[in-house]
Amino acid sequence: MKPKVLAVAFHPGSANTISQVIKKLKQESRVDVTIIGHKYAEQIFANKGISCKTIRDYELNDVSISSMEELLDKESPNLVLSGISEQDLDNRDVIEQTTTFAAKNRGIPTLTVLEFWCDYKSVFSDINPETNEIVNLFRFLPDQIAVLNQEVKDDMIKNGINPSILTVTGNPYSDDLESKAKGFISEERIKLKREIGLSEEERVFFYAANAFHIFKNEENYWGFWDLDNIKIINDVLREDLPRKIKDRLNITLKLHPRVPEKDLSDITQYIEDYSEGRIRIIPEHLKSIDPHKLVLISDALLTPFSTLSIESLYMKKPCISLQPNLKRKDHLADLTRNGIIPVGYTAEDCRSLLKKAFVEEEYRTDLIKRATEYLKCDGKATERVVNLVYNMMD
Repeated sequence: MKPKVLAVAFHPGSANTISQVIKKLKQESRVDVTIIGHKYAEQIFANKGISCKTIRDYELNDVSISSMEELLDKESPNLVLSGISEQDLDNRDVIEQTTTFAAKNRGIPTLTVLEFWCDYKSVFSDINPETNEIVNLFRFLPDQIAVLNQEVKDDMIKNGINPSILTVTGNPYSDDLESKAKGFISEERIKLKREIGLSEEERVFFYAANAFHIFKNEENYWGFWDLDNIKIINDVLREDLPRKIKDRLNITLKLHPRVPEKDLSDITQYIEDYSEGRIRIIPEHLKSIDPHKLVLISDALLTPFSTLSIESLYMKKPCISLQPNLKRKDHLADLTRNGIIPVGYTAEDCRSLLKKAFVEEEYRTDLIKRATEYLKCDGKATERVVNLVYNMMD
């Protein structure tokens, strides 16, 4: 009987990160792989042609530690593989954390693949999302962590994580991003722009709502919400740009899939009333489109913070982070403090960055040069993580 890997994911970034590993494990057929997709991850796996189970298949109603112990007893895996997810106001139990903890209780090896820089203490600890205070430091630390690069490893060690559990592999999800960008031909670009309602000549900047979702009811928690950023962008389009630039410039907007109806209504109404047709929400028939394609037709990505931020850099597209009046941690801090992703923490700073990005091609090119020097990708991250899986099961 082959050894079994149980792969779990909740967050889209988590599912994306381990998808390449899952495919390679299945292709090489040295182990059996069972995949559990929870909430967001279920659709991500489906989009990638990966068949997954859900907790419903185990007659479970939640992903608490006790439920994951029950699931592990049914599956009896030899290793648990996951990406990372973080607790928030709506999800105190996240499957990556609870399954890791349950597996360690059962003596099952655990491997987490780190997709990008983050607040490592929050990701691997029990926290109170309302206060952002750590309740139980490193409660969900796995046996091994596959990390992005040596800089990330050094930073994690500084944060108190034992270097013996850290292996530099790179992010498997980045392996095919550069080739994906190179393979995105002009015909595809033109077709997609037409489907959105743009002409071939019009320039596009893609605004992606934050992966953690910043809704109106969380404005006091974060310090801002998506409409605040949309208003800032629109102010720049209306007031800060020469006519010859703004007449050819459009913002394509993709909202979070769970955006509340009231939020959607407020955003839509504002765009209709004040954007003069320069901001448009992705039409209904394109809502399931690969966001990478929206990045690839754009001059730059605009977002608060998202895994798509890192992915855009691998695809040679700059990213601008808009976090006006931020009250919480900056999830892109390792890139924003190095200037690889410029960030605005006030409305005025956001306006200044946007104007520069909209007007100066040289500025956007320089951002990509800096990112390329910092984010090195050799296309072998998936292979290294797969080998780590095998080594942990020997």
